[in-house]
Amino acid sequence: MRKTILFSLGFLLLLLSSSVAIGGRGWYYWSDTAEINARVEGSIPSIKLTEWTPIDILIEDTFFINWSKLSKIRPEWYLKMFWPLNPFVPQPAQRYLGYTSLRLEAEIVDGDTRGWHVRVNPTVITETTAGMKHHVTLEVQTDDSAISSSIIAAIKCTRIDVLGGELGTTYIYIPVKAAPTNFIRMKTIGDTTKHAGLKTMVYFTLDVVNEGYYKDVFQFEAETENGLLGLFNEQAVVIKPGETKRVTLGILTPEKLFDTGTVNKINVYVRSSGNETRTLIGSLTVITEGFYISPLFGLIAGIIILLALFSFFIYLLYREREEREIYGKPIK
Repeated sequence: MRKTILFSLGFLLLLLSSSVAIGGRGWYYWSDTAEINARVEGSIPSIKLTEWTPIDILIEDTFFINWSKLSKIRPEWYLKMFWPLNPFVPQPAQRYLGYTSLRLEAEIVDGDTRGWHVRVNPTVITETTAGMKHHVTLEVQTDDSAISSSIIAAIKCTRIDVLGGELGTTYIYIPVKAAPTNFIRMKTIGDTTKHAGLKTMVYFTLDVVNEGYYKDVFQFEAETENGLLGLFNEQAVVIKPGETKRVTLGILTPEKLFDTGTVNKINVYVRSSGNETRTLIGSLTVITEGFYISPLFGLIAGIIILLALFSFFIYLLYREREEREIYGKPIK
């Protein structure tokens, strides 16, 4: 009887001794979260238009079992055999006996999602356990269809156990905002396509709206082709958030003799004191056609004609004089 009792006590102590190397907040602790800590490495940058902006994040695994240490103290076969019999270990114990995984998903949890895009890399972290650190990258992009100038992005971290089941989920929240010029919107008053003759001016009236959240100085540029020249009535404009300013873009068509109808594209760009990156905010079209005679060409042609007439008159006088010398003075 005494041997049976001693054997039972020894077996119980053997089971309880398996609690070593289960760190963190106590070997008995468990919750429905993914058991991680996270922080952004460096500062959160402003999000540029149509560009994926990376945000570096460090994830520290705080799972209640450190499998690396535990498997060194006790053989794996021993843990898998006796831990399921330990009443002090969360059951079923087989879920925790090994390295777990983290599944990562990028989401937008607050703000208007239109025009905003998020993704995370990597999407899965395999063979992780307590004490390990992992570097992940959240990438955020916005485009000119965005309504909100800022959102809250999140990385949904779900811990996957050894058997493939979900143990818990933790969200990493990251507020992001767009660079100032990402929210300059251009609206053309009237047609965006106009016909024009050669060597003439055509004008576009543009309403420019600052849909960002900074007061800034915006500089406009017109990129033309085929010899067209573009000039704004105001090269730099101060615009407050939500304010609309009206500017006029004049386009001078090229000087050539004949054009059957050439389609010319004009791209309108903006840059600001807060963001020197040139950003495309709209496009316009000018179709050139017709004939054109330069005044200089007309002046030169007129001079040539006058010289020709003068030369012809001199020639007639000279011809008449020679005839007189040959035939004599005519008799009246």
